[in-house]
Parts: sequence; structure tokens; C-alpha cells
Amino acid sequence: MEQDLINILLFAKKALHSGQAIGGQADQSRKETESLAEMLETQWPKLLFLNEHITTQLNTLIKVHDFIYLTAGDLQGFIKSKEAALGNLSMAVQQTFDSLKKHYIDPEILEVNKKYTKEHNIDLNTSRNSYMERKTLFDYIDDQAVLDLQQQTDDEISAVEVGMAKSLSNTTQSLQNTQKAILAKYFTQNASSFVIDKKEGQEHALSQMADILNSLLQHYAQVGEAMKVLQANPNELLDIKVLQDDHDHLPDIIDSLQAYLQEVEDIRNDLRYRSEEYGDASDEMAKLFLELEQLGEPKGTLDNIFEKLIMIERKLQEHKDTLNNYFENLWVLVDWYSQYAVSYHYMTIEIARRQKAQQKQTKLLEDCLKKFEDLYIEELENRKEWATKHAAYLPTDLCPFMNEPPPRITFNTSPGGHELPDISPQVVEEAIQRTNSYALKGSQEIP
Repeated sequence: MEQDLINILLFAKKALHSGQAIGGQADQSRKETESLAEMLETQWPKLLFLNEHITTQLNTLIKVHDFIYLTAGDLQGFIKSKEAALGNLSMAVQQTFDSLKKHYIDPEILEVNKKYTKEHNIDLNTSRNSYMERKTLFDYIDDQAVLDLQQQTDDEISAVEVGMAKSLSNTTQSLQNTQKAILAKYFTQNASSFVIDKKEGQEHALSQMADILNSLLQHYAQVGEAMKVLQANPNELLDIKVLQDDHDHLPDIIDSLQAYLQEVEDIRNDLRYRSEEYGDASDEMAKLFLELEQLGEPKGTLDNIFEKLIMIERKLQEHKDTLNNYFENLWVLVDWYSQYAVSYHYMTIEIARRQKAQQKQTKLLEDCLKKFEDLYIEELENRKEWATKHAAYLPTDLCPFMNEPPPRITFNTSPGGHELPDISPQVVEEAIQRTNSYALKGSQEIP
């Protein structure tokens, strides 16, 4: 019996040491669990903050998207009206050009211009056609500049796209899907609830392990007491069936401890994995936030989104102002070229008026020259008569100036008295009729 009891005591001691070692491992896992729980409690608010900020930014993007659609819709209405106006304007430009092509310049004007430019060394060649080829009013205008302006107007209408709204919509949807995936993966349970649930499970396992360790300790103590009794009374018969039964269950008890230890460690690992997941979530959300920031200006962030809204609105207004400016310039050119044709007819009338003025000046000059010439001859005869009667009796050095001839008056014309075209009366009369018709209509139509 003594040997059996010794064996039971030794095994009980070994089992107790094994249980205490397992308990030490469990306690270490508990401490690590506490540390991980604290870390989770710290990580969770940061994740919530990031998520809230991302949600705010996404909501702002949605508002930007809605704003762009609203303003783009307004602009599309404006563009639609301008497309119709451009059609009318293009027709007016074409009609004006066609009319100018039908207005031939009087050949006399072209001939005089040819002589004048040659005398004054004026180079009137153009990239479009040479001076000699220009025979109509259309040949003297820069029609390409008008056509370029017309093309710019059409291009400006085509340039206003609402694709930025669609692009922003796709980007926003993609970012929202990323956020939803992160929430579905990492935000199914808040950190506090997760930690409480896990710690409750771990505390239950630790409690069970404590009870088992107490039972091992009691078993060891009971075996030790039995050994003392036997050593004090070697001949006494002891009933060690209970101790033997406990001894037989020690392997199962150790296995139970190992199972509970595994449960404690699994819970610790769950918290570790969750902490790592929170780290991954933080990285993914930081990346998402960076993408949101990159949607702003090259050197700005979405915190300045309202500044971007103002910029978008201003650009849309700039498109409107540019189009209005193009249309205004084109209509001004149409009116200008209409007046250009009218002014050509007034020029024809002005040439005829200048011809009459030159003729009147020439006649007056001829009359004056004849009178001055008659006066000169008369004065010359008077001086000759005086010299015959008196000059011979006077010393030559007394009054030498008396021998001077009378002054002769001449006329010099100032620059500008060049040849004018000889406009026929029929052409002048036609010009008068056209200008009168234009004045009566008071319209911008080319007469």
C-alpha cells in the first residue's frame, strides 16, 4: 500500500506541476489578451473617425456631382438656344459674303489705285489673293478671320461637355463600393462588444482552469496527508480508493486543462487577428482617403471642395461669356460688312464730289494765273517806260534796285492733288439710289 501511495503522490505532484505550468501559460495569454484589448479599444475610435471623414467626403462628392448635373443642365439649355442662333448667324454671314461677291468695284477706281500704289511704292499683296485679282468688295475683306471666329463659336459650343459629371459619378460609386466592402469586412461588430464577448469566454475558461488547479492541489494535499498518516502508523489499513480513483482521472484532468488553455490562447489569437485586421482596415481606409484627396486640385484637397465648386461655376459662366462674346463679335462683323458695302457707294459719290471740287479749283486757278500774268506784263511795260525817260540820267549806284524786274506770282499745289478716278454719271446715279434706299429702309441689309 505504501508503494502505491508513493506512486500516487509522485504522480499527483507531477500533475500539479503540469497544471501550474499550464495555468502560467494561460495567465500569460490573459495578460496578452488584456494588452490586445486595450489596443483594440484604441484602434477602433481611429477607424470610426476615418470612416466618418470618408463618409463626409463622399457625401460632399455626391453634392458636387449633383451640382455639376444641375449647372450642366442649365448650360445645355443655354447651348441649345445658341446652336439655333448660330444657324441664323451663319446664314447671315453667308448672305453678307454672297452680296459682297456680287459688288464689283468700278474699273476706273481699280486703274487709278494701280497707278497710285505704283507711284508710292505701296505693296498691297495679301496672302489670299494679289491686288490685281481683287475686283469685288469681297476681295478686300478678311473673310477667313470671320470664318475662324465662326468656327471658334461652334467649337466652344462643342467643348462644353457634361462628361465630368458622369466621370465623377463613376468615381464616387467606386469609392462608395470600396467603403462598403471595408465596412462589411471590419465593421460588423464594434470593438467593445467584440472584446467583452471574447473576454467573457476567456474568463469562463480561466475560471474552469482555476477550479481544476484547485482540485489538483487538493488531491495532492490529500495524498500527502494520507502518506503522513501511513508513515505515522505503518500497520494501519487506509482506504485509498478515492485517491486511486482521482489518480486514475488525472490524465483526463490535464487534458481538460490543455483544452481550456487552447481556448484561452484561441481567444487571445482572435484579438490579435482582429487587431491586425484593424491595422489592415486602417491602411485600406487611408488609401481610400488618399484617393479622395487626389480628386481635388493638384496641390489641394477635398477640404477645399467649395472652392472647387466656385471654380466650376465660374468656368461655366466663362463658357457663357465666351459664347456671348463670339456671337456679339460675329454680329458686329455682319453689321460692319453691311455698312462696308454702303460706304463703298458713298465713296463713289465722294469721288464724284471731289472731281467737281478739283474742276472748280482748276478753273479758279487758271483765271487767277491769267490775271496775274496780265498784271505782270502791264507792270513790266510801265517800268520800261520809266527807265527810258529817267534811268539814263541817274547814277547806277544811286538806286540799283530800281533796275529789278517786277515780281512774278506763281502757285504751288500741296500734296494730295493726285488723279481721281473718272466715275461715270450712271455709276454715280446708281450709288445715290442705293444710299437713298439704305437710308429710307434704315436696315442693315446690303443695298
